[in-house]
Amino acid sequence: MNVQDVKKYWELKGFFVSLRNKLEDWLYNVKSDKLKPSGNAKLKWCYHVVFSQPFEYIIYMLILLNIFPIILELIPVISVKYNQELDIINYIFLMGYLVEAVLKALAMRKAYLFNHWNQFDLFLIILEFTANLQRFFSPVVSILICNFMYVFQLLIPRLIGAVNGQIHKQLSFGYDIGKGYVTGEEHISKIIDHISDDKCISKKLTDILEGNRQQAVKEIGLLQRDYPETAISVKTRHAIRAVLNSDRDAIHALMSEGLLDDIEASKLEKMIEIKMKKLTKFPPTIQAPTAEELLQSLPWLNQDSNQKVAKLLFFDFGDTIIEEHDDPQGIHLIVSGMVKMTGGSPDLGGNSPREKTRLTDYRGCGEILGVLNCLTLQPMEMTVTCETSTQTCFIAIDSLFEAFDVFPEFPSLEYSIWRSLAVKISTSIFIEHINYQGWSYHRICCHLARAYLVSVEVNSKFDVYDSGTEDVVVIYGSCDDVASQYSYNAPSLISRTTHQVTRQPCCQTTPPAIPCIRCTPTASIPESTSLLIKPLTSGLVVSVQLWGLFGVQGNTL
Repeated sequence: MNVQDVKKYWELKGFFVSLRNKLEDWLYNVKSDKLKPSGNAKLKWCYHVVFSQPFEYIIYMLILLNIFPIILELIPVISVKYNQELDIINYIFLMGYLVEAVLKALAMRKAYLFNHWNQFDLFLIILEFTANLQRFFSPVVSILICNFMYVFQLLIPRLIGAVNGQIHKQLSFGYDIGKGYVTGEEHISKIIDHISDDKCISKKLTDILEGNRQQAVKEIGLLQRDYPETAISVKTRHAIRAVLNSDRDAIHALMSEGLLDDIEASKLEKMIEIKMKKLTKFPPTIQAPTAEELLQSLPWLNQDSNQKVAKLLFFDFGDTIIEEHDDPQGIHLIVSGMVKMTGGSPDLGGNSPREKTRLTDYRGCGEILGVLNCLTLQPMEMTVTCETSTQTCFIAIDSLFEAFDVFPEFPSLEYSIWRSLAVKISTSIFIEHINYQGWSYHRICCHLARAYLVSVEVNSKFDVYDSGTEDVVVIYGSCDDVASQYSYNAPSLISRTTHQVTRQPCCQTTPPAIPCIRCTPTASIPESTSLLIKPLTSGLVVSVQLWGLFGVQGNTL
């Protein structure tokens, strides 16, 4: 199965798409949108009147009031008794529609006749005048038809909204399938070596899977660019379902430990089932966040500092945002669009250099670029080019370092950025480690949500696993086991048989710390810590960070 087989599920085709295009073509017109006012003072006044909101509201009110005589004419007794009065009322409404048409014609001039909606209005006015003045056929029937058509004007935007709802449901379904396809390709690529013993065949299959994954990510990125509201809705729905599933697993664990009886567990599971069923009616679209909202959602951003220095940058298709081997200039937060990243794997320091592999990937809304390089002052490893028109929030590296000095109190801004980066790196380590194969992504996130960082000085010994420690992950740099002299190069999970490590000096510019993960039932963060991750409390976690398909989305449920 390739991308073309699943792409058909989110391609916009069919009756609803054609109906929407026809209605929008009828309701909106490009030429009138680009129309400029006339130089004549009177015509210019007509232009400003016609394209003002009060005038639009008056016409809508006129159409709504026209509903009442329509209803009265449908009642035979009232229609016969008040026939003359109803005719006068119809003439009044007709004059109102005529005044609207005259003002629009004076404001739009020749463009008036090229607008489909104006053509429809003009047709109704002529039809009603013909029915009332020339009496070619029953005036009651013709007036009713015209009045109904005027009321239908108000229903067309509603009809377009209903059709868009059906289209967004189709897009949501296709987006789900696309994400499932990407996840499946990633899982299969991890077990290729167990399927085939031939290295050539395994390499060929891996290349095919990686090509399919990249193409699928690109297609989904383009879909997210065109319909960001649909992508946000799908990600939010998945996150809510993950939280509910995690709560259900926690209930089962508490039951097995005897902390919940059957009645209490049954009530809790019933509440979860109710919330699960509500997800079937989850809205297919959620309004896309603005640049300010994306900045506020960053877990490490200080509201009083970096938001003021952040700049909104715009890039066209094909522009280069970051060049490989260049010095870091700052941090980019993608607000909209999609970028392509090509280059080597990130350099996480260490005395033993790792084999550099060339990577190609795509990133979209919510992804942060250049964080690690700004913290370590190392050259950029990847070239970032725009696949579409892209908008980013840019924080210059000088402004970032100034903020480090302004906010040194624990947890400092630098600490918060390192912690956010360490959690993201540790998540991938836990997913790939054999000891955590049975853990879900949400469970790993909950495990890391209570984590913190500590400093490890060069040439100093550090006790890794104490009485309450569960896991330690080296995020940047390297350290050696004091007993076995085994080296741990980032990113790696330190074995639980290791009790003490020492950090050796590195030729590269590195922060004076080793990021690690520790788990204790209860703990507090010491003020001197810098780069060690440690869960603070035990119990249920009620929030989840949306990393999304293209990186940190920054939403919290």
